[in-house]
Amino acid sequence: MKDCLTASTENAPLNPTKRVNYNFGMVLGVDDFRQEQAHFEWKHRISNLLLHGFGTVCGLQVTAEAVTDPSDVLIRVSAGYGISREGKWMWVDRDLCARLGEWLEAHGGDLSPAVGAGRHTVYVTLCYAECPTDLVPIAGQPCASDEDTRAPSRIQEAYQVEFSWEMPDQPAEDAVRVFGNLMAQVEIVPDETSPPVDDGERLLAAVQTLAEVGTDAILASPPLSSPPAVDMIPFQLPASTACDTIRQALVVWVTEVCPRLHAPLKPGEKDCILLACIDFDVDVNGELDYSLDPEGDLLPGSVEVDSCTRPVLVPDRLKQELFCFGGAGGGVGPTGPQGPIGPMGPAGPAGPPGPAIAVTGSEDVLVGPLVLNPLGTAGDSILSDPIDHGLDGNAPLILAVQRITTDAPPGEFVNVVVTPYREPGSTEFRIGATNLSSRTVSSLRVRWWALTTRNRRGPG
Repeated sequence: MKDCLTASTENAPLNPTKRVNYNFGMVLGVDDFRQEQAHFEWKHRISNLLLHGFGTVCGLQVTAEAVTDPSDVLIRVSAGYGISREGKWMWVDRDLCARLGEWLEAHGGDLSPAVGAGRHTVYVTLCYAECPTDLVPIAGQPCASDEDTRAPSRIQEAYQVEFSWEMPDQPAEDAVRVFGNLMAQVEIVPDETSPPVDDGERLLAAVQTLAEVGTDAILASPPLSSPPAVDMIPFQLPASTACDTIRQALVVWVTEVCPRLHAPLKPGEKDCILLACIDFDVDVNGELDYSLDPEGDLLPGSVEVDSCTRPVLVPDRLKQELFCFGGAGGGVGPTGPQGPIGPMGPAGPAGPPGPAIAVTGSEDVLVGPLVLNPLGTAGDSILSDPIDHGLDGNAPLILAVQRITTDAPPGEFVNVVVTPYREPGSTEFRIGATNLSSRTVSSLRVRWWALTTRNRRGPG
């Protein structure tokens, strides 16, 4: 899926930090005009990249559609805008389509070993491209060929949308996600907390580790198939110094992390962003056969389109509307009284002491529907049955939404808030979920962790 072939010029790159200093009587040549363009294009790119980021800006939705051929699936990418990893604008002016089965037939053997039966993933990417166009006559030498007397007068900024077996590198996106998950662990507590707590130094050390070692150094969001590390314990910051600590964390990000995230592309590397991950099953009947016969290698019913780690950018105006979720910014007020919760079930028998550091994890399925009223002025909530985490009653609790099923179309954001409720000192708690969207939530799977540095009580 591409508009035109990528082409390169033979002109040497210019220093983009220079701009032309015009003077009366000055003779201007080709390099002068190229220098003018290079300077302002450079400013546009670093403004896009460093002040906003890269990714999908608008449109570029990826969907899977049925076709007349029962053994194939049509992948559609809608028109839209994006910013490349180098900060260049990419405009896809029309919908683009390609058949996944046909691509597999041509590229199924690109991997080593070749694609066999089972579950596979293909990535949809959008890459920046340039195309010389609009040939015009130029002055030539005697006996010059026709090609030597014409040259492109324009550079068409274009794009390539394609399938790939490999996900494009996105170090800046990965680091932003890790940093966001890291800051999500911050808890602002009253200054009079006893004993006093201040995890500011630990928070700053974690951000500096991200700069020194990379995104893998911080377990900010562990895989749900494995328990979290003890380092997942929230960062508790006193209310009086929390803002200063967070500002220091942002300074570390800007001065130490950011410079490591925007290295030049490697030789031969395309300037691409990720649009979607396409998961599908292949049945080759025991043979590496990509003929797409009536029985078919690709199982169309198994095709799933997922945004996975697709980077997206939203306008500042939309961010203003999201501020309401963080409050009006009037400072931290006193802690209010504990609200009423439902009756708790009987506590189970206490087990023998466990190890010195205990981590437990489990799952709780909340089944809806959670329905918001038609006017969209208030959300409905649901509360789970009591859950015994078997740990110290003051152990911190961490919740993460693992899976959500709604009637929303693909790509639409559904906002559901999950909150733990428990009585002080109790080893039991409940998970509450509130639907803040205008969609029906039919089921919600929540992953929870209880963390403690004390001996564990309850079943081993």
